[in-house]
Amino acid sequence: MQRFADRVAPDSRAVSVRRLGGGLDAAMHALDLLLPSGERLRLVLRRYVAELEADHAGMPERGWHALRLLGQVSYPAPRPVWFDPAGELFGTPALAMTRLPGRTQLHPRDYAAWLRELAGALAALHRAPLAGLNLDGLPGPGHHRAMALKHSRQPDVLATPYVDGPALAAALAQGTPPAAPAALVHGDYWAGNTLWRRGRLCGVVDWDHAGVDDPALDVATCRLDLALLEGPAAADAFLAAYEAAAGRRVSGLDWWDLAAITAPLPDPARWLPGYHDFARHDVTADAMRARLRAFADTALRRAAAIPPTV
Repeated sequence: MQRFADRVAPDSRAVSVRRLGGGLDAAMHALDLLLPSGERLRLVLRRYVAELEADHAGMPERGWHALRLLGQVSYPAPRPVWFDPAGELFGTPALAMTRLPGRTQLHPRDYAAWLRELAGALAALHRAPLAGLNLDGLPGPGHHRAMALKHSRQPDVLATPYVDGPALAAALAQGTPPAAPAALVHGDYWAGNTLWRRGRLCGVVDWDHAGVDDPALDVATCRLDLALLEGPAAADAFLAAYEAAAGRRVSGLDWWDLAAITAPLPDPARWLPGYHDFARHDVTADAMRARLRAFADTALRRAAAIPPTV
């Protein structure tokens, strides 16, 4: 890591390196660089896998640009420090950002308060002003919808034994969410991408899927994850907490719930290592599959209410 230290802060040296949990598309490490002044520069180094899927090829640039924007709107997210999009140093794209205090909390003592914090941070993101920001580095409205439709048509998703794949693909293709005011969206908002300190949410991380889109996609993403972790009641409680924090009802959620279901397919158990990284060893593959089926069945029953695409 000394070569990295030389690039980021000349005359510094790496004095601490440890792996961080999570990160299916990138290796994450916390580093401390000792500066000549004696101060420590606390960073997170994110090194992307060598062969990102075609749909994820733009993630490094998107994550970097998102971090730059978030500093301008004073949102509790890391600040960008160093970017190597060509992979000159490590052989794969990499970026470094400031390391926030706190840790991921998936075993809250006060679950209701935890949900309110989780929902409130998301509502605050969606209220962030877009005027004056350079949004060219982020995908705009329609991107996430197109990705969900594309994924729903993949043969392994259509054939998955855990949900009715053909019915899911048909419902997504036949429906469309109503137009909603675009907002800055995280794109992968779930509790594992949040940091906590003394019972309060103090930071949101992993911005590789950020964009400017319908806020309902973030709500649906978090709802699905909570359903996989805890069950449908948690997903519904989060929705109520978000709507209270945002001061409005979420429109288009029926369609975005369906879109969220496509993300872990063909097998939701592929997300299990991430949950185990955050000490949720009580979550099993069988439990996740059963909860996904229950969430999908409910969403598909509501699909008839989605207006047809014209």
